[in-house]
Amino acid sequence: MFADKDATADNLDVVLDLIDSQITYRSRYLVGVALAPVRDMALLDPNNPRSVAFQVQRISEHLAGLPTLRHDGMLEAPQRIARLLDADLSTAEAGKLDNATILGFEQSLMSLAVAIEARYFLQGSNAVRAETPRGLA
Repeated sequence: MFADKDATADNLDVVLDLIDSQITYRSRYLVGVALAPVRDMALLDPNNPRSVAFQVQRISEHLAGLPTLRHDGMLEAPQRIARLLDADLSTAEAGKLDNATILGFEQSLMSLAVAIEARYFLQGSNAVRAETPRGLA
């Protein structure tokens, strides 16, 4: 892992390169690369389009615009997972992140992908259809 607690400056530079944020990092932090600011920029920054937090917020917005199977007000699995992950990312502190927490974010993202696939890419016997509206007609 490039951004673990023993990461070198070269490793952290690789992370910044991967998220295309070298210039933003250098303008925001006048000192050299450090672990907590790099983790903040890569994972938690809601204004950095390359961060995990920014992407999860966009996923949540897109999911909110999709049709639901039931009109009972309950969140479907993808929306629930995305909101929980968004809350975890928005309340996390970069200086307190450890590898287990970061791996937890990764596992939540993978669970979100599986939930989106199961809900919106329906095929064969797994196909679930939306409730048909019942009215007086």
